[in-house]
Amino acid sequence: MNLFELSKLYEDTLAMAIDQDTGEILDDELVSRLDAIQEHRTEKLLNLSAWICDLDGEAEAIKGQIDRLKKRMQSVQNKADSIRRYLVQNLNEGEKLKDSRTEITWRKSSAVEVNLDIKDFASLNPDLVKTTIEPKKSEIKKAIQNGREVVGAEIVERMGMVIK
Repeated sequence: MNLFELSKLYEDTLAMAIDQDTGEILDDELVSRLDAIQEHRTEKLLNLSAWICDLDGEAEAIKGQIDRLKKRMQSVQNKADSIRRYLVQNLNEGEKLKDSRTEITWRKSSAVEVNLDIKDFASLNPDLVKTTIEPKKSEIKKAIQNGREVVGAEIVERMGMVIK
């Protein structure tokens, strides 16, 4: 079998393991279908590893396109915002304009502006501030490695698979 045939075999196997209603990959179904492929264990695992490399490359290419499109979207949005600011500067507040293509109207809105430094505001109004608490894992790791006992935390050794 050549690389294209192998790739097609594995793609077909994956396609058969997808729930048609949800699009979710059914792990048990995938395992049974992969187990059914008649190949030497080492060959099968290496072929799957090569397929993962192909999929990772495809995902990276998609990410690049997403990043490019996000930049383009931001550029277009910045243009619209600049033109919107120009309109606000050149219209009288409440002035309405309309033609067959567009309509400019005004509406009342309100917004909260905090006029103090955030720390001062928080000390004066603790019940009106969001606080996020999360462990500083890199500092916890250093503390444990330096011999400090950190209650509720430990360093756990793990094995992670690497595919190149």
